Amino acid sequence: DFNNDGWPELLITGDFFGSKMFWNNKNGTFTECSESCGMDVRINAMGHTIGDLNRDGFDDVMLTGIYFSSTACNFGNCLYGPSGNALYQNKKNGTFTNIEQEIGVKNGYWAWGASFIDFDNDCKLDIVSTNGMNTFETVLDDEYTKGKMQLFHNQGNLNNTMIDVAANEGVQYNGQGRGLLVFDFEDDGDLDVLVVPNFGPVQFFKNKGSDAYWIRVRVFHKCLNDVRKLCDSYGARVSLNNETEMYQTSSIGSKTNYLGQSELTAHFGLGKIEVDSQVTVFWPRTKQQVTVIGVPVNTKLDVIQPDGNINMTIMWSEIAECPYLFIKYVSQPGIGKIVINQDMKSLKYDPSPLTLFDVGEQTFKYTVAVKPDSFNLQSMGMVELDMRTVLGYTICNGSFPANTLFVKSTSERRLDGKSNNMGNVNWGSVSQPLIQLAPRFYADNISDPASACSLTQRINSNCPYPKEFSGLGSNRPSPRLISNVLMKQIDERFSKRNISDFTWHYGQFIIHDTDHTTLLPRFEFQYYENHVWMPITIPKGDVYFDPYNTGQQYMPFVRSQYNKCTGMYPGNSERKQLNTISAYIDGSMIYGSSVSRCAGLREFKDGKMKLENSFPPKNVDALPNENPTGRPYDQLYAAGDIRSNVQPGLMALHTLFLREHNRLAQNYLYNNPMASDEEIFQKTRRLVIAELQSVTYNEYLPAILGGKLPKYNGYNESINVDVSNEFATAAFRFGHSQVNSFIFRLKPDGTPIDEGHAILREVYFKPHRLEREGGLDPLLRGTIKFRSQEVDMLMVDEMRNTLFPTSDDSTGTHSGFDLAALNIQRGRDHGLADFNTVRKYLGLKAYKSFSEITSDKSIAKNLELLYENVDNIDLWVGGLAEDHVKDSELGETFHKIILEQFIRFRDGDRFWYEKNLTTEEIADVESRSLGKIIRLNTGFTDCPDNVFFSSENCIGVKNHQCIPRLFSNDKFFRTANDVHFKDKHNEQGDKIKLLIILASVFGAFSGLLLVIAFVCLKLKVHAGNEISSNNQNCVVNIGNNNKALETVA
Repeated sequence: DFNNDGWPELLITGDFFGSKMFWNNKNGTFTECSESCGMDVRINAMGHTIGDLNRDGFDDVMLTGIYFSSTACNFGNCLYGPSGNALYQNKKNGTFTNIEQEIGVKNGYWAWGASFIDFDNDCKLDIVSTNGMNTFETVLDDEYTKGKMQLFHNQGNLNNTMIDVAANEGVQYNGQGRGLLVFDFEDDGDLDVLVVPNFGPVQFFKNKGSDAYWIRVRVFHKCLNDVRKLCDSYGARVSLNNETEMYQTSSIGSKTNYLGQSELTAHFGLGKIEVDSQVTVFWPRTKQQVTVIGVPVNTKLDVIQPDGNINMTIMWSEIAECPYLFIKYVSQPGIGKIVINQDMKSLKYDPSPLTLFDVGEQTFKYTVAVKPDSFNLQSMGMVELDMRTVLGYTICNGSFPANTLFVKSTSERRLDGKSNNMGNVNWGSVSQPLIQLAPRFYADNISDPASACSLTQRINSNCPYPKEFSGLGSNRPSPRLISNVLMKQIDERFSKRNISDFTWHYGQFIIHDTDHTTLLPRFEFQYYENHVWMPITIPKGDVYFDPYNTGQQYMPFVRSQYNKCTGMYPGNSERKQLNTISAYIDGSMIYGSSVSRCAGLREFKDGKMKLENSFPPKNVDALPNENPTGRPYDQLYAAGDIRSNVQPGLMALHTLFLREHNRLAQNYLYNNPMASDEEIFQKTRRLVIAELQSVTYNEYLPAILGGKLPKYNGYNESINVDVSNEFATAAFRFGHSQVNSFIFRLKPDGTPIDEGHAILREVYFKPHRLEREGGLDPLLRGTIKFRSQEVDMLMVDEMRNTLFPTSDDSTGTHSGFDLAALNIQRGRDHGLADFNTVRKYLGLKAYKSFSEITSDKSIAKNLELLYENVDNIDLWVGGLAEDHVKDSELGETFHKIILEQFIRFRDGDRFWYEKNLTTEEIADVESRSLGKIIRLNTGFTDCPDNVFFSSENCIGVKNHQCIPRLFSNDKFFRTANDVHFKDKHNEQGDKIKLLIILASVFGAFSGLLLVIAFVCLKLKVHAGNEISSNNQNCVVNIGNNNKALETVA
């Protein structure tokens, strides 16, 4: 409210299109007065702060901006407009005047968040601001990398001249500051500052205080939506006066307005003269006023709007004491001691007899109560202390000292994977970069996606696919185009080796134990689009994603999180993506990779994990969870891994191993009745991890690889278990080809349950479907009985067109994702080398022609049609196209990548079960096949021992190969009496009918072409599995050019 008429104005600070001021007409409309009010339009403004700088009762405003030196202006012509910060002093007549040059605050380098602040309580407003910019796009901006945070101290003269005292006062930070907020952290009467930078940890500046006095005022009214509660009176005006005639005013509201909301308290510094003050609060909306007389120094005053249209004057001595919070009780961490300080509001941590270097990560709980209190109100919180990233260590060196007591005393496996390798404590731990088997192939050697066109190509207009990467262009086709040409699946193609459908569910479960690369926040600042976003181009007329033939559709794609000390500018190392969980096979998908997540999953009684009616607990505590379809968070499961709710088969395995943990915990307690909860939990966790390792290496991997892994020869401390980019981003995604369209569910007699088999696209992130439709037993029977799809180039619609579908009720439309396209784009995002280059670095022979990759001539021809050059193939595509190694599910390249990674997982693990367990414990663990674990924890008591081969098609397993039955009718069992299968079959029929109708509209010639296509389709349906794996036989002879590719799509 710049003119104190009770009607607030509207100030907008804008960067590229200028800042604007709108005057309130008091009739529901505004009038722009930017220039007429004396506020010159700034096109490089960032943030602003509002306060009564000259203490005349009218608010002034400062806008932060970019200060251009004379050098920069000479070279760049100051393209951003006027230079530096702007401070507009209110002239009390509806206009403002510029005073930034006069008082000395114009040069803020590249300023962002700012706030008026009386940091020394001398009753004169000072200014604190963040700044900093780092861009490698032009050397003209290099001068802004040296910009430091600024604290302008008001000298108290007639002009309020200011001097930057940041260095003297300890506000030293030259990072890329952005958001800033001001608040009294310790509730001790002086203002502290917190800065959130563009990169790295937050910066907190704690005010050491002074001997000057202060008064703090909070203003409340009864909330309009609940009169039993009090709300902050945003916009109320507070004024303070005393015998020193130092009149001050402040509006209730945030003093910061760029990426940070400060406290809503009116803070008044009083200087060093101890004198009572008069405080007046005015509510503009109701025009009510309350005045408190005789308020002593160092007082915190809460003023509540009175009922009715009355004004009040109150003596301070008549006011009752306000309730306050205090810490009543605190638990003790595992290392060190917590002491409640004398103020009862803060704690002291004493790590004795160790040092802060040794304590690592500790947790404790505390209880807060209220005084005075007749209702016994109290609340409990938990603190996670992580001392590994403090004490002068920057985010770029990343580690804490290895030779500490803490590391040397680590006898149990840590949740975060730290200190498993005592010589390299970070290997395999949370937030380690993915390592490379072959060099990264970023187009600019920094971060531009693999296959992106060079600047020379773009200048010469010879970039083959100029629309890719939002106009950056690519030397490879759109991932969706590749998916349409190579991976469209029409017929079911069952596993030739009779691998069970259960296998891909377990594969997903185990990879969630070793790898998770999350997406960048969607609104990362100061980046060009391709640094964060890489939308996938949709071919014009795509049936699923461009049904209206616009040619303007894109599939959303966000790039992966990476170490911000990499991939930033020339000379910096290339972008390195992060693995956000521990790489070891350590049950992190069950127990979590942090103490805090694990604590939310434990019963803390008898060593057990939480279960609700024998299923994982609902996420009522709102632990972080993946939820792309927008389900209510408290209806999803809480588990160690945030992806546990993706689909029912994965949920079933989470449920199974939680039951197994509690079963083993009960057994341990029976044999050790005096054991503590923590002892039972750790001993049980060790056994569950051992079971996971045994099942994976003795059952799952031999089924996939076609034989046992090389013999275990003991722990090797020189082996780094960190996950390779090639493994996580390409090779182990082979399982996406195994997925069926249905989640198979059978009764004990082998027929579908009453609800039928579930269509996969209908059960993403719906755990209630698992609980309410038969539970674990039917799902396990069905997925173990039937075969998976063959590992090949093809993927079912539920993965390729309707992954994670969402609905728009307003338009009746449905949308989803294409996982094949996402996989290809993710490889480019991560800078994966092309298929042949990876083979060379693996010690394999490079292919000289497309026909060498695969014996399927149609696939080879389509690969050539898409990629043209055999040295240009995406790794994931080439790996799937390869002929399989004999008796395995994988081609030579993926076989070697996966084998290499799992050997490192095993041999580089200091806690590997064959090293840490006794001979008797190893024999006991290895006696429990996954089939036996299922029998022990479900009603599926006739589950076969080896669950990775179809029980319908195999009478047994020998040398990790199926012993086939002479006759199998698994297709009958899949489809008979299954209403969901019939619905899908009818849906496909309806689509074919629709095509025929459209053909009649477009004329006889077009109709004839569609009839031909229809005949081709019908022939393929009748031919079943005998037809070639390629589904584009009718179009494979189209010419080798870009237009032809669009026509194919």
